[in-house]
Amino acid sequence: MLSEYIRRWQLNRAFDKRRVVSCAPYSLSLYHSVIKQVKRQGLPIERLDVSDAVGKTSRVFFRHDIDYAGCVTGAAAMLELNLNENIPIAVFLRVDGEAYAPEDAAALVETYRAKGVLFGLHTSCYVYEDYLGALERERLAFLKAYGFEPKTFTVHGLGELHLARRLAFTSYAAKNLKALGFDYSDCTADLRPYHRVFQDCDRDPLTGERAVFSDMTKLPPLLRRGCNYLILTHPTYWVA
Repeated sequence: MLSEYIRRWQLNRAFDKRRVVSCAPYSLSLYHSVIKQVKRQGLPIERLDVSDAVGKTSRVFFRHDIDYAGCVTGAAAMLELNLNENIPIAVFLRVDGEAYAPEDAAALVETYRAKGVLFGLHTSCYVYEDYLGALERERLAFLKAYGFEPKTFTVHGLGELHLARRLAFTSYAAKNLKALGFDYSDCTADLRPYHRVFQDCDRDPLTGERAVFSDMTKLPPLLRRGCNYLILTHPTYWVA
């Protein structure tokens, strides 16, 4: 118990003291260093759609969200790095047409799905009052664009916008995944709680720019007792 308390204290202390390391665009070498750090920790790195049976060892998940057109063009370089490092990566695509046409990512999906990359839906259905109808439209749009049905989904974040509706949607979806046509989602903590998310889309408090903080580039001591950690990235922010 004491050792677990000390690890928690170390983790929270590191988080409280984090600082801006780099503002977007970031170098891919920085992302590579994050991968190498995680591998040195010796924790299991698993694909996002694995079973969430509780274990004694912490797990790390890597995920790319394709939020913008720049993510479509920038994803290949990051995926090559993931594959070269044997990282089981998951990629989630918007099909709402707001930032890019779904078909623009078709070649990317075809190429890397054949190499074992998981592709799923990144939904923004909760912006509509009929969010279940919107989710079904997105599911069918995904099928039309990429030739297969998405079996996993994540939720596109819009801050406080439509937050109550987002919570209502995710609460319902978590209890009805199969009925909605999906096998897995991490849309609520009931499905998968993340002890911490390390991401590339935080804001520099001084400039407002997208920033990577020191807790991502120098990972704090990770807990060893059944916790989940997510490395969340958006390829539009990264350059070779």
